[in-house]
Amino acid sequence: MDIAIIIIAIIFGYEVIRRLLSHREAMHALEMKKVASEKASDKHQELQQEISSLQERVAVLEKIVVDKSYQVKKEIESLYD
Repeated sequence: MDIAIIIIAIIFGYEVIRRLLSHREAMHALEMKKVASEKASDKHQELQQEISSLQERVAVLEKIVVDKSYQVKKEIESLYD
């Protein structure tokens, strides 16, 4: 009878440990997904800021190129070359 109780206790203990380890593994996987998502979000914000900055720079360059005085200056410079 005592051996049966020991065997049942070992089986029960094994199952408890197996479930605990499985739970820890699942929690670790969720944490890794959360970290990856936060990194992706940070990278997305960084890229959005860079795009905005580049759009502003392009707008300034477009104004310079479209400016008539700039065009006239370029034409004069081309006459000297």
